[in-house]
Amino acid sequence: MALRQDTDVKGNVIKYTSKNPIKQLLIRRFLKRIAILLARRCPVTVLDVGCGEGFVIACLRKRLPSVRLMGLDCSESALRHPLPSSGPCEKIQADAFSLPFRDRSVEAILCLEVLEHLSQPGQLLEEIARVCSHYAIFSVPNEPWFRLANLAALNNVRALGNDPGHVQHWGIRPFARLVASHFRVVEVTASFPWCIVIAERDTEVDPD
Repeated sequence: MALRQDTDVKGNVIKYTSKNPIKQLLIRRFLKRIAILLARRCPVTVLDVGCGEGFVIACLRKRLPSVRLMGLDCSESALRHPLPSSGPCEKIQADAFSLPFRDRSVEAILCLEVLEHLSQPGQLLEEIARVCSHYAIFSVPNEPWFRLANLAALNNVRALGNDPGHVQHWGIRPFARLVASHFRVVEVTASFPWCIVIAERDTEVDPD
């Protein structure tokens, strides 16, 4: 099962390089929020699953210069996308549903704007839970606000504001419940129009 399609990769570049000042403000707020949430937990190593071109990593490199950052994606073209400001980062081309890491070998894992693209998101949560040793941070569009914001901006009007690559739609509480099926949820927050769940690897949860 592929994590990303070429259309998703192109859409990701368009989103992060948009000249729309409102979009850029929302993205900057979101990335700052992710960096703050990570910094509070003082990780040494962070893996970004479904990193795409590495825009999140580029931001984290500036804010968390001492952290070892790894980005994983199945798209070779996305991983080769130039981000000169990102600094050193380990980029790994691999299937996220079969992460090339031992059980509980990665301290902190990010999975941002990925799960909404998957027909079976629980499979990816299970694999992340296998590899994660401490913390994981997940984000998805916060519905219905994400679609309403798209409609207000006259985006994807025929699809009632839905992104063509999104096959899952969650509000904050349903998404937190999904994550809780594989992790212990420790914080639920939002950065409009996205919801964010911070979770710990719980030894009492068996992600079967």
